[in-house]
Amino acid sequence: MIFAKFYGINDRGEVIDAIITQKDNVVTLTIPKERVMPCQYLDIHSPYFTAKAGEEGYFFSSPIQRQGIITRFKSQGDFTLCSDENPTLLIGAKRDNFSIIAYPDGMRYDMSQALWTKDNEYNLCYRIRLGGDAPYEDISVNFYILPKGTEYSEMAVYYRNLLLSKGIIKPITEKSKERAAVAYAKDAPEIRIRMGWKPAPSPVADQTLENEPPMHVACTFRDVMKFIDELKAAGIDKAQLCLVGWNKSGHDGRWPDAFPVEPLLGGEEGLRELISYAKANGYAIVCHTNSTDAYPISPKTEGNLVLNEQGKEHEGGVWSGGRARRLCPKKALEFGREILPKVADLGFSGLHYIDVLAVISPMKCANPAHPVTRRETVSYYKELMGMCHELFGGFASEGAFDFAEEFVDYGFYISNNRPPHPLADEYIPLWELIYHGFILYNVSTATVNVNIRDINDQLMFAEYGGRLSYYVYQKFITATASNTNWLGKDDLTLDGEEMAKTVAVIKEGYEKHKKYFSLQEVTMDKHEIKGDVRIVTFGDGTKLIVNYGDNEYIDGDITIGAKDYLYL
Repeated sequence: MIFAKFYGINDRGEVIDAIITQKDNVVTLTIPKERVMPCQYLDIHSPYFTAKAGEEGYFFSSPIQRQGIITRFKSQGDFTLCSDENPTLLIGAKRDNFSIIAYPDGMRYDMSQALWTKDNEYNLCYRIRLGGDAPYEDISVNFYILPKGTEYSEMAVYYRNLLLSKGIIKPITEKSKERAAVAYAKDAPEIRIRMGWKPAPSPVADQTLENEPPMHVACTFRDVMKFIDELKAAGIDKAQLCLVGWNKSGHDGRWPDAFPVEPLLGGEEGLRELISYAKANGYAIVCHTNSTDAYPISPKTEGNLVLNEQGKEHEGGVWSGGRARRLCPKKALEFGREILPKVADLGFSGLHYIDVLAVISPMKCANPAHPVTRRETVSYYKELMGMCHELFGGFASEGAFDFAEEFVDYGFYISNNRPPHPLADEYIPLWELIYHGFILYNVSTATVNVNIRDINDQLMFAEYGGRLSYYVYQKFITATASNTNWLGKDDLTLDGEEMAKTVAVIKEGYEKHKKYFSLQEVTMDKHEIKGDVRIVTFGDGTKLIVNYGDNEYIDGDITIGAKDYLYL
């Protein structure tokens, strides 16, 4: 079923015809790299993902806040969504006579999703970010044509089965047999504890040893031991603790340097004692490291940064360590080989957390001393993730983009908040339909500390199948016009009597959700939208009905209260 034209068009408006082949239900688009002159970007167009307003059907994609969305072909004004922060590059369409999904291969790590409507025509395409270069490999996209009427859930499951057939992903049940860290984590809440930090945003953008601001101590290693006693006394028999800011100068202190262990928290001796104590009480304990950010205060920064095509450093936000730069992925691997064994030697074991690594689009480095393509970046990052499996028992990160699907065991949050947008007619658990049962995850920034969050966020946590995740001292940013604490206004702390309240919150969430921990091991096979109600069917036959409405939902003998949910 090949019709109309497939082509690429660059930022200068130049059109490059594609080569199209078909085998069974798979149509493959290829553009040989020799056909593409250097340009800023190249959009890949296909007739499958072009529609007129008024047509039946929809597109699905994830170009807004890492969320899966459905876009219906309604008459409206001109709007655009373009993002390189896509948790999965999978896109799909339900059309009049067929359904279809697409996934790129060649140049995939340089691709983002672009969605727009102009003059009542809808387009969804892959945008290749070339930055003035030519592609380093042939461009290719596979389109899988599926039967008429196939819905987004079935399309996601079809793609999941492709990954399984290729051995790219592995069920949590199998991972648990191979690695004790995964077997433990699937039945345990995650509790992150931010222990210390310098002011954020920092008053000193480029810190040195002479002008480094003092570090605020939120809790010491001894304090965390007292916290463990309280968790144990409350009957929380399993938890994975993740220490954030244990390193020199606290959270975002001097990356890519981690050592020495921060003396104000208790030093290396105190940390080793804490790790042994956590394990003796039956808890897994890991820590937070960083392989992407770099600060001038570290001698490892000099000569080892990402440079763009103009030879300039990437400058990120101003955090506790000052203004962040990007560490070249090749150098990140070199430093990881040096630092991660030392971290493991402290005694940590579990799903080790490397900040950001699996939740950003792969980087390109144009530094002439160590140039790196985005595909090479992925290979370096995968080696870091594999090291975590070997040294600690597993790998976790801030999220779980699908370039990391082979290695990531837990994503702290898959998406951000869900803003209204004219091109987002419905939000759907797209990534979750693919990976539930294969990767542990917390759903969103809005579902951290879930049982003290808004009721709609609690409902989304259930609907999207999240792993219970808490953050103690999540608030560390001094709010400004451009900087806020993105994990919510309510905090959990270990300050004096607040420790008891924190334990009570975790206990409440643990008791409410532990009966459903077993669902982490099964697939999510179907998601349905019925007005204010969402119906989720899992691979073991469990059905979840979530009622976002302000009135009871009644279906035969089943009644679900307003703003409530029920497992059947």
